[in-house]
Amino acid sequence: MMQPFQKADVKLPSMREWVAAQMKAINKHANKPTRKELVTQYYALRGDQVWINDTYQVNIDYDSEKNGALTPDPSIRVIHLSIKRRDKQPIMDYRDLMDIKDMLLSEDHEGMMLYPARMREHDMANQYHIWCPVMRDSGDPVGFPFGWNCGRKVNNDSFGGAVQRPFEEGQS
Repeated sequence: MMQPFQKADVKLPSMREWVAAQMKAINKHANKPTRKELVTQYYALRGDQVWINDTYQVNIDYDSEKNGALTPDPSIRVIHLSIKRRDKQPIMDYRDLMDIKDMLLSEDHEGMMLYPARMREHDMANQYHIWCPVMRDSGDPVGFPFGWNCGRKVNNDSFGGAVQRPFEEGQS
């Protein structure tokens, strides 16, 4: 069963130290961000809430438009969950990502992983992004105008050649 999340008290180093460390870490990469982009990223990170459990770290930006995300409807803001494993390994467990969204926002929030046009792609680490629209003023969840609309369909059993990971105790 997934361990509960706790709010982390993250202390970033000074902006100069952080940017210098990032520049050194990406020195040999061909497509690296500029110093100005890193400074912008540093200040965006300072506004995030950070939550951790034994496996994951989740940074939450409650108004991602301020940090460069698109929000075409002025009545909506988008909450951005940036999710990574603490051991830096890849994730692709649907149930874990769904549980993270539910635990840190709610079961009523809808979230989307976007596979963007290559010109907007961000793939710098084993990090996953879930975008959750809410009403700007009230914070009420906003549903997507696409996807399934025929009730909840989940399966705990493997059948027909498909392999399904069983629900953990307490889940359904």
